[in-house]
Amino acid sequence: MLEKWDPARGVYARNRVRASDKMQLLTRLAFDLHTTHRRHFCADMFALLWDEKLKGVYRGVSANDALWEMRVFNSVIRSEGRGRFSMGHLSFQEFLVARAIVQFQRQGVLLDKYYDPWWRNVLVFYAGTCGDISSFLTHLHNTGPIMEDEGLVKEMMSEARFTSRVVDDFLYDAYGEEDVIEDDGLLDYISDHAYEDGHSQERPYRASGDPEDTGSEETVLD
Repeated sequence: MLEKWDPARGVYARNRVRASDKMQLLTRLAFDLHTTHRRHFCADMFALLWDEKLKGVYRGVSANDALWEMRVFNSVIRSEGRGRFSMGHLSFQEFLVARAIVQFQRQGVLLDKYYDPWWRNVLVFYAGTCGDISSFLTHLHNTGPIMEDEGLVKEMMSEARFTSRVVDDFLYDAYGEEDVIEDDGLLDYISDHAYEDGHSQERPYRASGDPEDTGSEETVLD
């Protein structure tokens, strides 16, 4: 959408701002919106970010030009009327927030917002973007017991395909019949049970059920 639509349709290239720069602007905008619990923004907010990040790079392109380009040519920003704009679907904003957190290394924001429903999908997108959430879960566990929270941990683990198998085993063993991990030994468990083949290889995730009753040892989620 950011740069391939025109060539695909055989239309003369109308984009003056590089796709990578638009993505940088969108991720920052999404982050600023989400941290203030908003979905809509005005042209002035967009202009402030444009002037801060990209005005010096594109001297012949104004903030309004860039906003028009991203609305009309790329369809990544939508007019909501009365001078307000959004990114269309909330899930798109949440995805961009997750990218921003990974890019800007703002993991602490998600640690603070873990139990806030407004951030739930961001956490899932973050897990998929990172691929390995061992560090995140360890830091979260150090702040207090990890509540199951209607399957959020399992959903994150199913997306984070390169998280250590040791962490997977710890969560499975620690939950048991409870909905909270009360043991404070995640780091010790990882140290004591580290596999020789390393922690970064893609591992199938044991989402639920008794391992004796799965019909096979593991289930790989595509």
